[in-house]
Amino acid sequence: WNAMIAACVRHGHGKEATQLFQQMQLECVVPDKVTFVSILSACASQAALAQGKQMHSHIVACGFESGVVIGTALISMYGRCGSLNDARRMFDTMPEQTSVSWNAMMAAYVQHGEDKEALQLFQQMELESVIPDKSTFVSIVSACANLPGLTEGKKIHAYSISNRFESDMVVRNTLINMYAKCGRLMDGRQVFDKMPKRDVVSWNIMIAGYSRHGHAKEALKFFWKMQQESVKPNIVTFVSILKVCAQLAALEDGKKIHSQVIKSGFESNCIVGNILVDMYAKCGSIEHAHEVFNKMLERNLVSWNVMICGYAQLRRGEESLKIFLQMQQQRMEPDVVTFASVLKACTAVASLQQGKNIHSLINKGGFESDVFVGS
Repeated sequence: WNAMIAACVRHGHGKEATQLFQQMQLECVVPDKVTFVSILSACASQAALAQGKQMHSHIVACGFESGVVIGTALISMYGRCGSLNDARRMFDTMPEQTSVSWNAMMAAYVQHGEDKEALQLFQQMELESVIPDKSTFVSIVSACANLPGLTEGKKIHAYSISNRFESDMVVRNTLINMYAKCGRLMDGRQVFDKMPKRDVVSWNIMIAGYSRHGHAKEALKFFWKMQQESVKPNIVTFVSILKVCAQLAALEDGKKIHSQVIKSGFESNCIVGNILVDMYAKCGSIEHAHEVFNKMLERNLVSWNVMICGYAQLRRGEESLKIFLQMQQQRMEPDVVTFASVLKACTAVASLQQGKNIHSLINKGGFESDVFVGS
């Protein structure tokens, strides 16, 4: 039973794992600690707090709650389900805590944006002479990335060097991300340049960091340098770099990258398709944008909005309104962004009647009071 439940959890089938646990009980098979660790992971993966609490009651009834492994699994479950008070209560009442327990509580805080609490917990961990490990640094550096200023982040960086964790690729990537998010791109670049080996995540963080902080040309250079070093881009890379091409209106680079997207098999991805449409539209190649749009196997609201907006931005109102009509025929519900673009299209074709028709739809949808649409 434990092997089957663990296998389900490992492959992302949490619901099936909980069903197996229920079947196990019906057949009067008594669960052990291993069973509960797996089933708590299943509850965490589904954010099934109510089920998790039921399992906690089972654990108490079986007398397993005081164990370090079970206690840590409970902290992790409550944390991933967003019940931080329960996670902290479990952590504080554990008779014994290991670095894994501290890491689980810290990760829970970081996951839910409680970065100050994560930092305070790390400081408490130091006071209690608990030795941090790689996971500790990944969590606490992630917390520092979201805190104002870099005072604590730099202290943690220095601490990671003194504890010889900076050489770990995951820790280094997290440090680069911290510096990039805080706009300290030179510091991030120094960590990146010192890495003896870099993976696609390292490159992605730098490309996204340059793009986010207005250094689109540098981001594009980084992408081509990544190619020279034979690092294979993934879907995250393509999403970032296509946005960069859109920012720079770099049509030729965009076309080359589009070819790579096709070769890598990502063109059918809806998010990538949307960004390709947006990139071509912002580069002024609306025909290419429409071609990509027509080939998309799956379209969401963003897909339609990008196409409608692309034509409207180029003052090709008739085409924009045609796409809007197709969208309605597909029974796709418009949003604020749709209406703002369609109204711009009505202005481009100087059609008062169509504008009034759209105004009527805006009223029906309850969007009239929205500042974006009103403007």
